[in-house]
Amino acid sequence: YFLVATTGGIYVSDYEGSDLIDHTDNLQYANINAIARNNDNIWLGGGDGTIQILDNNLNLESVIDYIPFDSIKKIVFYSDYTFAIASYEDRDVIVQYSSGNNPSYLNYFSFDNFLIEAENDIEQIINATVIYDILIQNDTMYLGTNEGLLQADLLKYSVIIIWI
Repeated sequence: YFLVATTGGIYVSDYEGSDLIDHTDNLQYANINAIARNNDNIWLGGGDGTIQILDNNLNLESVIDYIPFDSIKKIVFYSDYTFAIASYEDRDVIVQYSSGNNPSYLNYFSFDNFLIEAENDIEQIINATVIYDILIQNDTMYLGTNEGLLQADLLKYSVIIIWI
């Protein structure tokens, strides 16, 4: 079986698609854009900017509905934190949540008019308003943006840009 998230809720299906079970009644919000698993929890990112956290039996455990965000596009995990790509005021931002026993909203980061260290230790301002993808590997966050590939050292919270 696999979990399917839609703008109308969540469903469990077998691989042939012949058995579809609706679990939307377990949710507080039905409009789902993103789904990610972290240990024994399933995080759902909403088209309305909410985060819902389910247990392995698809029971709702927690809701983070700090709503200045228009939508949550993708969710990734790092240590005791969860990061998401979210839409906010016509640009994409990275939202940081705690992901321990009591998950909560912590902060968000935008990369428009952001001073960065580029190649050859030259500082410059970028205007990354679209974040296409996020990957965290070896304590480094990589962001595919409309300005190129950004790399953030999560141990130091410094950002550099890699032009591709």
